[in-house]
Amino acid sequence: MESDVKDEAADICVAAAEKYKDNLEKAAQVIKDALDKKFGGRWHVVIGTDFAHRITHEV
Repeated sequence: MESDVKDEAADICVAAAEKYKDNLEKAAQVIKDALDKKFGGRWHVVIGTDFAHRITHEV
């Protein structure tokens, strides 16, 4: 992803998350619609408060 696209996508995400901080489902839908319209294609948006990940590796 190019730097200018990344910055614009981040701005869209921050604005929606701040505007709909009490309704994460609405924030995700607004972000998805904005990214689909602005950059084309099909974007997937996952937003929430309790996400984690773990990566392991064995030789």
